[in-house]
Amino acid sequence: MLTAQVALDSGIMSAATIQSTQAIIAEISSYFPQSPEMIESACWADDLKSEGAYQEANWHFIDIPIESTTTPPPSTPPSPETENVVWAITEAQSTVYGKKSTLLDKSRQLRFIVHFVGDVHQPLHAASYFSEQFPEGDAGGNAWPITLPEAPFYTNELHAVWDSGNGLWVNDLSRPLNPSSQAYLRDFAASIMSEFPSSNPSIAPKIADFNVTNWAIESNEYAASVAYTAPQSPTPIPQSYIDNGQTLCKQQIAVGGYRLASLLEFIFTTTSDKRAKEWRDEAIEALMNKKWKRGNRRLRH
Repeated sequence: MLTAQVALDSGIMSAATIQSTQAIIAEISSYFPQSPEMIESACWADDLKSEGAYQEANWHFIDIPIESTTTPPPSTPPSPETENVVWAITEAQSTVYGKKSTLLDKSRQLRFIVHFVGDVHQPLHAASYFSEQFPEGDAGGNAWPITLPEAPFYTNELHAVWDSGNGLWVNDLSRPLNPSSQAYLRDFAASIMSEFPSSNPSIAPKIADFNVTNWAIESNEYAASVAYTAPQSPTPIPQSYIDNGQTLCKQQIAVGGYRLASLLEFIFTTTSDKRAKEWRDEAIEALMNKKWKRGNRRLRH
């Protein structure tokens, strides 16, 4: 929900875009009372999974291979599945923009966009580690065993560490949000935007990049350079790893929120069918043409 809160409060979205976003999301809110508005809808895709709807499960991630150089896997890792988070965002954008799409379809796909833009900025939603230990990949850190230092949360696998922001957000807020929870999210988002403003020279160019494949590659690089430096159990993860991870998570929340806001502004203000189609085709072409097997990240683990 923090990514959506950053998007909403970033100042990038016009009042008209915010109004359109909220109205379309509300179209199916009577069926999903936990997620009546944009912020809560960031959890909607996970709500579907918790209710047993797994047909979109692969849409939450893209397993871009990262290979060990010291204990390489016995065979070349496969390329990511075709239906993945990059594909899902571009397909959803096309539906929401489409003049012939129904309001029901637009509401569903807009909710997916809000969630999946957050997902693709979580480094371990864009990676799978391949080695002798993990010949079929570690499923984005889900199979990577870890031991945490003393911390306000517990898990024994790496993916959950990063889903929790390395311990920055460990408690689920009840939805629909009450005034106290709304204020908490607004304040948290404000502190993240203050630390990582959209005007930052290292962030501003990222906001202008609408190619979702690039977003995934960027997250994959963070997985290789930061996330997968975690020692495996029984060696405990050092506090310095948690501290660095929290900083990166806040940066990714900020960048993801700014990109989400820019994407929604594009969807609701672009009047050219041709340009909207070009945007989608550019992202899909980059995804299909990426030589994952040749361009795998390699790590010494």
